[in-house]
Amino acid sequence: MLTIACVQVENYLSRGQEYVDKLRAMVRRNLAQPHQFVCIIESDKPGWWAKLDLFSPGRFTGRVMAFDLDTVICGPLDAMAESKGTIHFTDWGWSPKNNMYANAVMVWDAGEHEEVWSRYTPEVPQRLRGDADWMFELGGWPALPKWLNVSYRYHAKVAPPAGAVTVSFHGKPKCHEVLTGWVPELWKV
Repeated sequence: MLTIACVQVENYLSRGQEYVDKLRAMVRRNLAQPHQFVCIIESDKPGWWAKLDLFSPGRFTGRVMAFDLDTVICGPLDAMAESKGTIHFTDWGWSPKNNMYANAVMVWDAGEHEEVWSRYTPEVPQRLRGDADWMFELGGWPALPKWLNVSYRYHAKVAPPAGAVTVSFHGKPKCHEVLTGWVPELWKV
C-alpha cells in the first residue's frame, strides 16, 4: 500500500488543519492508485525536526511519499510514486557547488533511511540549521526527476511549467497568501 504522509505539529502558520485538508484533497484528485493518507500531529521534536518521525522504524510499510504542507499538487502523482528520492537544488537553478537537497517532497520505501530517526540526538539541532541538513549529512538520497517538483518562486508564479507535478512554496509567499491565478484553482478542498 502506498502511504502519503505529512507532518502538522504546532498548528502550521495558525492554519494547520486547513493545510492538511487541502493537501489531502489534492492527493485524492491526483492519485488514482489505492493509498492511505497519514498526518503526524504529535512529536517530541521541536518544529521542523518533527519531520524526522516519518522515519521511525515500523511506522510505515511499502512506498512512502511525503509532502511539506506548503506543497501544491498540479499533476498526476503516479510517476512520482514510481520514483524514489528528493529535490536537488540544482534542479531549481542553484549552483552545483552547493550540492544541496531539500526535503519538501520525498519518496522512499519503508525501512530505508531509518538512521535519520535512530541516530538523531538532541545535539543535532544545536549544530545543524534544519532537518534537511541532518538527512543529507547522513546521505543516501537520489534526486527525483526534476520535472516532478518545481519552486513557486523560481518557476511557477504565472503557472506551473508543463509536466510539473508538485510546486513547493518555500519561503514567501505561502499557498494561502496567493489569492489570484492558478494557485487558488488547485489549492482547495
